[in-house]
Amino acid sequence: MPEIVTTPMSYFEALIEYESPNTLLWLDRASVVQALFDAFAKWNVKVDDVEILTAGKPSEQGIKFRLPEKQASFFFGAAACRFTRDNTSWETAQETIEILDAAVTTLEKMGKVKPATFKTTVALHIQPKTLPVIEILKKMIPAPMATLESTPPQTVASVVK
Repeated sequence: MPEIVTTPMSYFEALIEYESPNTLLWLDRASVVQALFDAFAKWNVKVDDVEILTAGKPSEQGIKFRLPEKQASFFFGAAACRFTRDNTSWETAQETIEILDAAVTTLEKMGKVKPATFKTTVALHIQPKTLPVIEILKKMIPAPMATLESTPPQTVASVVK
């Protein structure tokens, strides 16, 4: 029988690499920043929500917008952009897509970049309401691995890529 669960923490990230870097985005990015600021106005972006990142490798440098009310951020640099949102759910999915689309569409047009690869990450912390977590997870332990220990498992982890 399915177990009812809660999801106290969740995370969504999209990393979008461009077909070709646009190094002008290091220096001449005022029109892109203004266009993104306008695109994010609907979600109450403020001047203090924009950060210029100049530390790290060139690929880590760029501009980061935060949308605190939506627990989201959007970073763009010369070779890629990254969108993240905390506490995502099916209820926030449409809005998350809308924010991501506004960001990428604006960046593509004003930053003169063409998205090439999309890499997404979805992380969920799932907690069963009644059944102990180990009772659910131990069903996923491969039989040969389960026989390696004489005591019952106390924890199990799984990474899906």
